Amino acid sequence: EQGIMTTQEDYKAYKEMKNKRKPSLDLEGQISDQGDAVNTAQELFEHSLGEDNLTLKSVVISDKTKNSFKATIKKEYNSLENLDETKFHKTQTKGGSDLTCVYVGIWFTVEATTSTSTTPKIPEGLKVGSVVKYNPSGTYNWQGKYCSSKSDEQLSSASGNDFNISSWKVLSIDEGTVELIASTPSTGTVHLHGTQGYNNGVKLLNDACSKLYGNDSKKITARSISMEDIEKYMKETDVAEAHKYSYQGTTYGNKVANEYSQSNSNYPAIYAQENKSVINGKEETGGLGMSSQNDFIESDVTVQEPTSESEKVSKPATDGKVQATTSIQPYMTNWQKDANFMKTAFKTYEEKTGNYYDLIMPHEDRTNYWVASRCVSAGSDYCTFYVRCVNFGKMHVDAMFSSNDGTGFTFGNPLFPVVTLSSELIEGDAVEGFEVNQ
Repeated sequence: EQGIMTTQEDYKAYKEMKNKRKPSLDLEGQISDQGDAVNTAQELFEHSLGEDNLTLKSVVISDKTKNSFKATIKKEYNSLENLDETKFHKTQTKGGSDLTCVYVGIWFTVEATTSTSTTPKIPEGLKVGSVVKYNPSGTYNWQGKYCSSKSDEQLSSASGNDFNISSWKVLSIDEGTVELIASTPSTGTVHLHGTQGYNNGVKLLNDACSKLYGNDSKKITARSISMEDIEKYMKETDVAEAHKYSYQGTTYGNKVANEYSQSNSNYPAIYAQENKSVINGKEETGGLGMSSQNDFIESDVTVQEPTSESEKVSKPATDGKVQATTSIQPYMTNWQKDANFMKTAFKTYEEKTGNYYDLIMPHEDRTNYWVASRCVSAGSDYCTFYVRCVNFGKMHVDAMFSSNDGTGFTFGNPLFPVVTLSSELIEGDAVEGFEVNQ
């Protein structure tokens, strides 16, 4: 008799056997809302074996969704004294389980997981480039203290407001998950400035898009477009060409030859957290990517600055910036290309009937928006810390702060959100059009 049966056929066979003689399993319990496969698994997992020495220790059902679950089962012996070791064999496998054992012909799983899933249906005719109606309504408080501004900005995506966007296009479809990109950037603009603009620009942009264009009840998430999105849809040859960008002797991806010291070694606080930042000769590994930020940076944050391979010193920031104890030596992470280059830099889609340029540069050489990614341009004497943007169709940057303690201008650009949702939420067809069920 087998204690683990992984298919409906196994379960039916077991039912027939159960009617003939008393089994060594007592089946009980089920999940009532996840379909026959889940019910079967729950019945099979939540039981006690009839052997005196072998009992259920625990069963945990977790990660339940509409289409999948995870079951973890653990068993233990009440006593090892009466077990016949000649009849007990460890680490045998059956049915693809991670680790199973057999005792007197009874299979049981020590620890294993199982799952069932189905791919949500894709509406007929939905493809990359399809227009989808989606009219989210949300608000966000763009806090001035996080972008070196004296005042907050209240943003709203409700109909009639500057951040309302109701027309979207399919950017990608992957096994029932759909990404939509706004058909055009927002009419309204948001502003970034100074060290705090660099410190918090990525989080501000992503949080604003999340609140304005997401829908928690429908599990619709939203974020700002990032540099990773843009490079993902560019042709590999053109990405390689863009990465040849060089400024004052330092090429993209390389560390500046000379350290910046004394008055040229100022840096925004978040730089100490960034991957491959170099402070006092120590390079950070495993830090934040240039499109990542977990928490807001306060203007008086205490920075943990490296002083040796294993030691760090606490240094309070002033207006979100810190002067290094000895030096900084950044990598060049900035590249720029003009509008003419970008027009031919993107891949095609749908058997070459469309081009991602049309989705990412919807107004062609009149396209403007923020890109939620930081970068550093390493000059010969000092470096400049930027937030990326698209400016009149070219890949551009807006200067927030320089390591010689220079503060950039205040820049304002539109939002350009990307939304992720299940294809099940999209209704319609290619003839009548598509719309998100809100």
